Amino acid sequence: MHAFSMPGSAAEPPWTTDALIDWCEGNFEVLSYVAEFCNTFSNVIQLSLAVSAMAIASKYQYGARFIVAFGGIAIVAIGSCLFHGTLTYHMQLLDEVPMLLASGIATYCCITPHRAKPPTWTSILSLGLPILVTAIYLSNRIPEFFQVAHGIQLLAVIALNISNWRVAPSPSRALFVRALFAYAGAFALWNADTVLCRHLSPIKHALGWPFRGVLELHAWWHVLGGYACYLGVMYAAAVRFGARGVQVDVRVWRRVVPYVVPRVDEKHAVDEAVDVSATVGASRVAKTTNVQTVAATRSTAVCPAGVAAAAPAMARVRRISMRVTTTAEKHACPAYVWVKE
Repeated sequence: MHAFSMPGSAAEPPWTTDALIDWCEGNFEVLSYVAEFCNTFSNVIQLSLAVSAMAIASKYQYGARFIVAFGGIAIVAIGSCLFHGTLTYHMQLLDEVPMLLASGIATYCCITPHRAKPPTWTSILSLGLPILVTAIYLSNRIPEFFQVAHGIQLLAVIALNISNWRVAPSPSRALFVRALFAYAGAFALWNADTVLCRHLSPIKHALGWPFRGVLELHAWWHVLGGYACYLGVMYAAAVRFGARGVQVDVRVWRRVVPYVVPRVDEKHAVDEAVDVSATVGASRVAKTTNVQTVAATRSTAVCPAGVAAAAPAMARVRRISMRVTTTAEKHACPAYVWVKE
C-alpha cells in the first residue's frame, strides 16, 4: 500500500526523489537535505539497540548466528535512514533488501535450536528465499509484493518462536510476549500512517514543529518495530541456550531494554566438555560395533561427575554441537544435555 504526502507541504527537493513510496511525513520540511526528518532519525534507536546487542552477544557467547542477526538489524536501520533521508529508489533498496535478508537470518536462528547447524535444506530455504524474492522484486518494482513477502517471513519467524516455546527458559518467555505486542503495535501504526494520512496531515501542520512529530506514525513504527526485532532475536538466543541445557537470567537496562545472560556454571558445564574427537571418529568408521563404547566414553566426558575419571590426555574444547541423547546417557547423567564434537 502506498502512502501519500500532503500536497504542497514540502520544500523543493535538492535532488530527484524517485522512490517507489513516499510516506505521510512532509518532505524537506525540517532540514533542506533530509527528506523525512522523523522517519530518518527514528532509526537511531533501532541502530543503537542492534549495536549494543552485538556487543552483548559477543560478551556472553550467544554464537555467531546471533551476532550476525543483530548486525542485520543494524544494517536495516542504516538502510532505512538512507531511504527516508533521500527518498531515492536505490536507497529504498538499501532499506528493503536488508529487511528480507535479516528476516532470513532470524529464521535460521530459530530452526532446530538444539543442533549446531539446522538441516541443509532449511538453511537453503531460509537464506535462499530472500535472494529469490529480491530478484523478483527488482524485476517487478511492486512495493506490495515486497510487503507481502516480508510479512510472510515475519509470520514464519513468529511460528518458529512459538514452536520453540517449550524449550525456552522461563525467564525469557516474557521477551517473546513483549516482542509480539510491540510488533502488533508497530504494524497498527504503520497501517494508520498509510490509511489515515489525508486526515493526519492537516492536524500535523496545525500543530507545527516539534509537536507534530508525535503524529509521525511511521517513525513510531521504526521505534516499536526495531524494539520488537531486538526482543525476538534475544528470545531466540535464550531458546538456544535452553535447548542446550543452559538456564538464563534476563537483566534489564533502564527498565526498558532486557537482555539475556547465561548462567555461568551451567554454560561452563556444557561448553568445557572433554574432547572425545578420537572416539567419535572411530564411531564413524564402525558405528554398529562401537555405539555402546562411544556412548559410555561420551557419558564420562560430558557428565561433570565423570570428568575426573576421564583420560588425563584428553584436551578441553569449546562450542561443541548437540546430538540426540541415548537412554543409557540419560541414566548416567540426567541433569545435563549431551553433546558431541
